[in-house]
Amino acid sequence: MDYKDSAIELVDLYGYWALFITMLVDTIGIPMPSKTMLVLSGYFVTLGIFDLQQIFIVALAGTLGGFAIGYTIGNKLGVPFIHKYGKYIFLTPEKISRLEKWFMSFGNYAIIIGYFLPIARSVMPYLLGVCKMPFIKVIIFAAIGATSWIISLILFGYIVSKNREIIWTFLVQYYPYLIAGGLALTLAPIYIKKRGRKPKNEQLDSE
Repeated sequence: MDYKDSAIELVDLYGYWALFITMLVDTIGIPMPSKTMLVLSGYFVTLGIFDLQQIFIVALAGTLGGFAIGYTIGNKLGVPFIHKYGKYIFLTPEKISRLEKWFMSFGNYAIIIGYFLPIARSVMPYLLGVCKMPFIKVIIFAAIGATSWIISLILFGYIVSKNREIIWTFLVQYYPYLIAGGLALTLAPIYIKKRGRKPKNEQLDSE
């Protein structure tokens, strides 16, 4: 069963609660089909199963709830706990070190950007808690980042669903060109890289 099937089954069984729990658990660091769930939620809006405003509120509440839990764990239990048990939520010392450097570069705006990066989205709350960052300040930036991320995915699902016939017609009509373009984008860097490498004999001759 793939992420799409899992998300559909969760929605069918638990409705809005499925969305809330998925967002909360995924933000804590336990892998869940959060992105798939948000895209499908946008699709379900077009079918009349979900209400657009309600799914946004539920998704945001779940995401910020998970953020608050992760922050509290990092703040109260600190670095030793994270180093000992972080591996169970894919929070390794290497990831912590990379994110620390990233935060040094971008400051609080890294929280907003982090929502669009799978690993950072789950690791951020713990790291911010460990660093004793002011909770009110980070939760505001987290809310901004989460809002942008949630709306973009829900709208993607909504727009694709509303225009699925047009999109399908476009793909059927232009798929040879799309495949050719994809291959060109994949092979071009390899070709350029090989062209950039001079054989040792040529390099010696040029010297």
